[in-house]
Amino acid sequence: MLAKGVLIGTVQAGAPLWTPEELGASLAFWLDADDASTITLSGSSVTQWDDKSGNGKDVSQGTASLQPVYDAVNKVITFDGTDDVLVRTDSLITGGAPRSIFFVSQSNFGGYAFDHGQDGTSGARYSIRPNTAFIGFYFKNLQWSTIGDTNLGIFEFIQAGSTTGTVSAYWNGTFYSRTGAVNLGTGINTANFRITVGATVSLGGTLDGDIAEIVVVNSATDTATREKVEGYLAWKWGLESNLPVSHPYKSAPPTV
Repeated sequence: MLAKGVLIGTVQAGAPLWTPEELGASLAFWLDADDASTITLSGSSVTQWDDKSGNGKDVSQGTASLQPVYDAVNKVITFDGTDDVLVRTDSLITGGAPRSIFFVSQSNFGGYAFDHGQDGTSGARYSIRPNTAFIGFYFKNLQWSTIGDTNLGIFEFIQAGSTTGTVSAYWNGTFYSRTGAVNLGTGINTANFRITVGATVSLGGTLDGDIAEIVVVNSATDTATREKVEGYLAWKWGLESNLPVSHPYKSAPPTV
């Protein structure tokens, strides 16, 4: 089971703890399963998960058989790997703007944890897939395979450049791989005009596992900002021991 941290919501060394609210207007999307007030339930089934960014990008599911379950003890959303999915049928971020995706999830047996697509004239999509064999990051049909670890972890996808640029993959604050100049494209492929949590945009590849938190930034984060998000998520979800020894928030969470 998940081992959550205990520091979020407290004061560290006299200063309030840093949270994604500090990202301001660049915060595009934020789902937080630790905040039960953002989750609408029918029994234990999730009918809606509210976006905390202030942009109103809530995801929902009206069909009872497709609804994931809220684990109120571990504060995660659990997907069954068969057909559970939460959906929003519009775009998360329009055009080819750079973005950074931070995702806390664990997988029992493959599936897509998050899919934002398809964004770009060439049908680009931004996907995170914690699998039993690898942790996959997908961008414009490119794939990065990192490590074979399906435990709770922080998946990160940092895209630089608005038309052409690089895309980098991180796992628990450790850099794993980068692709060079990629034609990011602009516009939206309206055939798959949606955000999906727990499946692909085509509503396949469903996740068998848990989702704790998603933070999407409408920019390519610099190193300092990336490390703050990593520190916040790590200490909140009991993952601080997984951060690199040299990480600035290895010993304590970020503060304001």
